[in-house]
Amino acid sequence: MFPPWVVCLLTLGCLITRAMTVVVAILVANDPLFRPLAAILAVLMAAGLVHAFARNNKVGVFGGTVWWHHLRLVHALGYMLYAILTLLEVSWAPYVLAVDLFVAFAALFYKKVILPAKSTDQIPV
Repeated sequence: MFPPWVVCLLTLGCLITRAMTVVVAILVANDPLFRPLAAILAVLMAAGLVHAFARNNKVGVFGGTVWWHHLRLVHALGYMLYAILTLLEVSWAPYVLAVDLFVAFAALFYKKVILPAKSTDQIPV
């Protein structure tokens, strides 16, 4: 598997990419040319997530294990909801992706901080 520093870089890259997706979605929210393109990209991303979930594919882009496999449908729902709301020209559609970013960060925090802390808890005497 990957050394811890590589996992950290990949995780940071994922969160930064998701944050950039939110920023781009906000920037194109009022652009009649790019708004449909953003929606199409979101549908394609959602379809990829659903496909990977349906095939039970737990291998990531770089060959590592996808620990967040169980959240793929949640992320797909977020991207589909964003696409639909964007096509309906709902002004707050990009913020759906911000919620998706929060879900990703919360899952990462739970996996890397909460679970390790639980496993080291001692029973008080």
